Amino acid sequence: MPRSVETSLAGRALAAVREASWADGGRVLAAALGLLAAHAWLRFTSLTGADFAAADFMSFYAAGALAHGPSPADAYDMAAHLAAERSFQSGGTPPHTVFLYPPVALLVFAPLALLPYGAAFAAWVAAQAALFVSALRATGAGWRSVACCAAFPALLQCGVMGQNAMLTAALFAGGTALLARGRPVLAGAVLGCLCYKPHLAVLLPVAMIAAREWRATFATACMAVFLCAGAAAAFGPDVWAGYLGSFAANASANYSALVPYQLYTSVLGAVRSMGGEAAWAGGAQAVSAMAAAASVWLIWRRTTRNSAARPVSLIAGTMLAVPVVMFYDLLAVTVCLCWLAADARRTGWLPWEKAVAAFCFMASFAAGMAGGLECLPVGPAVYTLLMVSAWRRAVRSPRRIRGAGGAPQDAMGSAAAA
Repeated sequence: MPRSVETSLAGRALAAVREASWADGGRVLAAALGLLAAHAWLRFTSLTGADFAAADFMSFYAAGALAHGPSPADAYDMAAHLAAERSFQSGGTPPHTVFLYPPVALLVFAPLALLPYGAAFAAWVAAQAALFVSALRATGAGWRSVACCAAFPALLQCGVMGQNAMLTAALFAGGTALLARGRPVLAGAVLGCLCYKPHLAVLLPVAMIAAREWRATFATACMAVFLCAGAAAAFGPDVWAGYLGSFAANASANYSALVPYQLYTSVLGAVRSMGGEAAWAGGAQAVSAMAAAASVWLIWRRTTRNSAARPVSLIAGTMLAVPVVMFYDLLAVTVCLCWLAADARRTGWLPWEKAVAAFCFMASFAAGMAGGLECLPVGPAVYTLLMVSAWRRAVRSPRRIRGAGGAPQDAMGSAAAA
């Protein structure tokens, strides 16, 4: 084949990936559902009853049950926690030897523990899913975008395990949507609920102070204090002492013993899974955290409330800054994709953005299966590409962002109605 023909074919192929004008809403939704079906088939054909019995929700349920006992601080006692798990487990090994969430989380898990285990599991997953979908819709993304994100492979993993990544994503989506709509107090109250998983709120102060969102900052702090005080009032002040003592003694050993590094999606996990020493991994994580914080500060400083660059940078930056981020935490990526899609409905997709969205889906699939790509840093790659997308949105004015033919495009596809 002549070189000119090869060059022409390569150029057209590159342009097809860069612009992805062929990726309309229907095709992308069909592809997302197909990927979800493949993920479901691979997961469920490899799982046994013991795998379902060892769902992460078991740890949450056990802690909630212990919170109803004479000493709620037993939720943080390793022996008591294991005994509670085994009391309602039909077989297998308990998933966690210790409960590492702050007492704020018991405000949710204690009421669930009043239900039988199966009913509590179903209620927990269903309530999270409803909040998740509603919060994604609040970003302004079209229904096809939300449907695509509901087919995100990490969502299935979260549902099977009973993890809380849907709740985390819903809080990020709902809080940033309220802030974009000029409701800073409500936004701060929603974002303050992230104190149930405080390490994922590490960049909130950076973002809020950079944007001079003083009312949202105050509301976030007030909600966090209110929930912490409410946990102490509900379960006694000793529960906080139990949590702090257990966390200091068991957090590092628990994660390193139970969770392989290839299941992390953080920079630290990527370096360790590729054979890097602890010192190198810690150094790389520190550099990543500083770069992420600086990016969030600058983007929130220079953009307006309704800019998609703000929530995208906050979520991607958080995942780059935190060392303990698991494969199911990739679900927060859907919030970034919905914000980009919502912005694209108004101003069009930027070149390569659809390719980034496709890569996010494939990375979630690979991370959930923990298969052949387990030694590749797919998590940090996803978060870095999303941060780059946030920067591109931040430095371009809306008038310069247009889709094919100058028409704004719907989420993950061509022009379409919400």
